[in-house]
Amino acid sequence: MRVPVVTLPAVAVLVAALLPGSPEARAAPAAPTAPATQTMSAPPPALVGVAVGAVEARDWCRALAAFLALDARWPSPYAVYNAAEVAYAASDRARALDQYRLAQTRYPDHERKTTIRRRVDEVFATMVREGPGMSCPLPPSCGDWFLQQGERCDDGNAIDGDGCDHDCSVTACGNGVVTVGEQCDDGNAIDGDGCDHDCSVTACGNGVVTAGEQCDDGNAKDGDGCDRGCVATACGNGVRTAGEQCDDGNDRDGDGCDHGCVVTACGNGIVTAGERCDDGNDTDGDGCERTCAITRRPAPALGTGVASAGGAAALGGVALVGLGVQSWLRLSAAVDAVDESRAGYRVDPGQALEDVDGRRDELDQASAAWGSGATALVAGAVLALGGGGALAGGVWLALTQTEEVVP
Repeated sequence: MRVPVVTLPAVAVLVAALLPGSPEARAAPAAPTAPATQTMSAPPPALVGVAVGAVEARDWCRALAAFLALDARWPSPYAVYNAAEVAYAASDRARALDQYRLAQTRYPDHERKTTIRRRVDEVFATMVREGPGMSCPLPPSCGDWFLQQGERCDDGNAIDGDGCDHDCSVTACGNGVVTVGEQCDDGNAIDGDGCDHDCSVTACGNGVVTAGEQCDDGNAKDGDGCDRGCVATACGNGVRTAGEQCDDGNDRDGDGCDHGCVVTACGNGIVTAGERCDDGNDTDGDGCERTCAITRRPAPALGTGVASAGGAAALGGVALVGLGVQSWLRLSAAVDAVDESRAGYRVDPGQALEDVDGRRDELDQASAAWGSGATALVAGAVLALGGGGALAGGVWLALTQTEEVVP
């Protein structure tokens, strides 16, 4: 089996050409087909160190993986050529032939194009005679610098937050790795599951509206539209803000804070226990007084009616008294006339007796009239007194009685 001439010093020189700051590293053109997310302005020193160490240890398969990873991140003619050389040294002829041909295609003016052309012929001839040789296994794990299926990136370390995290996912919220600036990272964009889509812990005030929140503006400022507790700024949300005297979180009146977020009190415009009315002002006479009592006005009608009836009764009583007095006066006059006639018995008995008999009829009539007159006198006196009392009471009612003003 023909072994390629790959001496340690020669490969070491090629690796040195990849080191940052070397003339070759500064001048190496980037491959136009390389993915933009993987290219770098200079080869990563750590990866170059892996390549150098593998070459020095003659671990050709490991060196191949390192040069392939270098070419993926920093495409250059040196990485492609070195990958071909170490693959040939490892007897991985098929991969060596692929890399030599890639160097010819990508870099037709490669400084080692003569060597590359010769190597293509050698490798091809050897493959015809002896087959493709062994196949170097690709590195199996994340963190080996070699970008494999299932990896978004691979920077050869397990440091999180440096652009490529320990699980070979690109540093970002939602990749399942907590890095600087993230409170949490559960690998999804579902809000309310403990870690929200912006990698903040599910909580009121994190700026993400989740179950049980009316709003969430990311601050604890009240009155800005979303109050602490993540409730929308409004009367009745339990948070006192500008324009509110109070806010007890309900719309019950009379419990100290009424439904318009005003303190329970006479004059707040809300009728509560102990108030007949509340028109929100302290003006008297407008239907609702400053004491929250309904405005009252004089109501003389009842008193006037009572006084009128009492006056009529008193007049009727006076009339009856007059009739009684008149009958009493008639009786008194009749008695006096009889007594005067009887007094004449000493002078002229016969004449006196005749006079008494003549006046007895008047006395009987006066006595009969007095029977009715006495009743009229008593009734009239009672009626006059009662009517007078009613008259006085009616006058008092007319002067003092009031009634509520209907708004």
